[in-house]
Amino acid sequence: MASSSRPVAKDVPGVRRMATSDRHGERGWFEGAIERLPQLAVVAVLGVVAIWAYQVGAGDFRYQLADLKEDPLYFRGPGPRIASWIVFSLLIWGAVVVAGRFRRRPRPEATPTRGELRWRWWWLLAAAWAGYAAGGAIAVAEGGPVLRPGTLRLEIGAPLAASLETSATCKTVPGKPAVVASIVADEDGLPSLQVLDGVTGRPRGDGLAFIDLAWTGWKQSIAIPGIPDRPPIYELIPAGNPASGDLLVEAEAVPFLRAYGYQPVDNEVSGGSGTAHFQALRGRVSRYRDLIADDPWPDSYELTVRWTCDLRATVPVVAPTPPPTPPFVALGSSQTPTPVPPSGVPVTVQLTSSSELLTVGVEGATVASVEKPVVTGDASAGYVDGTFRLEQALDVAKAGRVVNATFRLVLRDVTSGTVILLPIAHGTVGLFAVTVYNDLGAEPVPVCVRTGDWRDQPGRPDECRAAWLVGPVRWVAVP
Repeated sequence: MASSSRPVAKDVPGVRRMATSDRHGERGWFEGAIERLPQLAVVAVLGVVAIWAYQVGAGDFRYQLADLKEDPLYFRGPGPRIASWIVFSLLIWGAVVVAGRFRRRPRPEATPTRGELRWRWWWLLAAAWAGYAAGGAIAVAEGGPVLRPGTLRLEIGAPLAASLETSATCKTVPGKPAVVASIVADEDGLPSLQVLDGVTGRPRGDGLAFIDLAWTGWKQSIAIPGIPDRPPIYELIPAGNPASGDLLVEAEAVPFLRAYGYQPVDNEVSGGSGTAHFQALRGRVSRYRDLIADDPWPDSYELTVRWTCDLRATVPVVAPTPPPTPPFVALGSSQTPTPVPPSGVPVTVQLTSSSELLTVGVEGATVASVEKPVVTGDASAGYVDGTFRLEQALDVAKAGRVVNATFRLVLRDVTSGTVILLPIAHGTVGLFAVTVYNDLGAEPVPVCVRTGDWRDQPGRPDECRAAWLVGPVRWVAVP
């Protein structure tokens, strides 16, 4: 019986060569991938640098297009960035050149194999500049902000319950004509409202809108129906030449809205409209802190701001009008000083306090006579042992009650070149204000003001230049 045999795979030359070829093929692909890893890493690093520079360039040019000149840190933008990058690139280039000159053993450059990517340090700079240029070009192509018409409504809550509605201009985000970033009332004297980031269009850090206190137009007074009248809050800005005898005092009258600080509570934004709620607090604006007995303006209230923007319309561009020239008076050097009256200089001193005690002394002049003070509120006041005093009970002072006393007096031994010192002492709670008025005109004009609270430590007395008291003073309001 004949025996049969089957061929074995390993004895077949063709099969063996095929298997060997497959193994070599797999090994060659793997080794090739390993060899390409440095090249892939170079490309990845350059890509990351280019993407980062693209984002920086787009952000800088959008910031420039947004025209955020009110930003106190107005150093961002393509100009400062490009200048700093040029300096940085030159420093890197110079460092590499100097390092190459001082290298001890320059190694011979190896001849690159076919397909090999050799690293060059300046590729990083090229990638950064190319990415930045691309980002800036895209931002410019997308366009700047668009101004759209709208309305702004202010609702002042209890205890005043007043409201005011006016036309407004809505400003969109650069490259996003349907995203409103800020709303500014067209009528001077009203605040601007920042809803979203003016460059990116994203919510602010806390996600809340805020009222822009930096807007200078808000300093102007505006009549709001339902807001009671009250003595104005003034920030005194002395000006003029005291030696001329014809002095000038500028005073900035602080309107109702600017007398408060605004703490955002919540807001809702939907397309071109929205609502924002704020808690208005007088104590948050210490610069304009003042005290008035029986003040009709509350210490706090809730402010609701509603806005609506027409996203289908645009506001026509109007050439800006130059700001009005302040009515300052130029004082001539040929004017002769006004002589000091022999009987003395009439002066009014007003003490206002929510503390249990406030005393003010006078140094550098002689108090010749003092009339009986006019007191507002349940308090006692008088001129005792060379000191003006205003006192009230401690329990009502802790409750925040404000009292004041007005003294009319005559000062002697004062000249235009002297300085009057006002040592001030106060109690353990509350606020205080001391105001000195020039009484040489038809109406008293405040020329020296000092405000503070119970935390102020007694120290160097406050100064009041006598030159503001011995001559006529004119009052010019800052527009």
